Amino acid sequence: MSFIINPYRYAVGGGSNIASGSEIAYSLRYISTSYSGDVILARRGGDNVEEGFTPTEISDGTLTSWTSEGSGDGNGFVKTWYDQSGNGNNATGSNQPRIVSGGVLETTNSLPSMDVSGSSEFLILDTTLDHTSGYTSFHVEDYGGTGYGVTLATGSSIPYTPLFISADIYIANGDYYFQDLTPSTTSGQMVISGFCPADGVTTGQDVRINGTAQTMSANNFTNSTSQFQYLFRRGSNYTDSPGVQEFIFFNGDQTSKFSDIETDINDYYSIY
Repeated sequence: MSFIINPYRYAVGGGSNIASGSEIAYSLRYISTSYSGDVILARRGGDNVEEGFTPTEISDGTLTSWTSEGSGDGNGFVKTWYDQSGNGNNATGSNQPRIVSGGVLETTNSLPSMDVSGSSEFLILDTTLDHTSGYTSFHVEDYGGTGYGVTLATGSSIPYTPLFISADIYIANGDYYFQDLTPSTTSGQMVISGFCPADGVTTGQDVRINGTAQTMSANNFTNSTSQFQYLFRRGSNYTDSPGVQEFIFFNGDQTSKFSDIETDINDYYSIY
């Protein structure tokens, strides 16, 4: 008898290992078997005290209780989302997503999440990421069906990782954007997987929502050499998502990992 083992879920040491080989990997759970530190640096509302928290401390009430200690007002914000890829490329910002509101932990489907549904919350990567040779990304968000969804982008119009704009889904490299104006899912909690080909290439793009491939058509656009730097921001537009939980980015075509990583994510979050 033989068994097929998913290497991203059942890695040595246990737990998820879907961050393996990635350029950046952010989550409120552990997604690397070689990472065991804090996953966020939180800022407490009221007195602006900062402290790091592990996934257990986020979910067991430690974080929530901390927001009301000292001169805290019961609100907590994510100042830094720590990179679990091993590259140390953390995402930090001054306009911070909320993780505790009025003494209550933000959750989506009963698991911790960040509320990025205000008007200007975003985080900035310590080091920019290249897109010119193509890239693959995965993220988990709760999208309300209007405004902008979660994306990693630049200060320009393109490129950007898979991005909802109202009820349409997009992805872009430095020369072309690809779109599906009738995606299979347009709101709610979802895992979005996307591969974007190298700059100048108009074929091979692949975007999936909850494991279902979308039909992405190519459109030429003004060339941009800008590098990925902003999480939850594209130019002057900001993410409007009440529940963000995970974001992972790989260089190149990693579509061979789609099934295993989507399975790992869905097994944990029970999305579809």
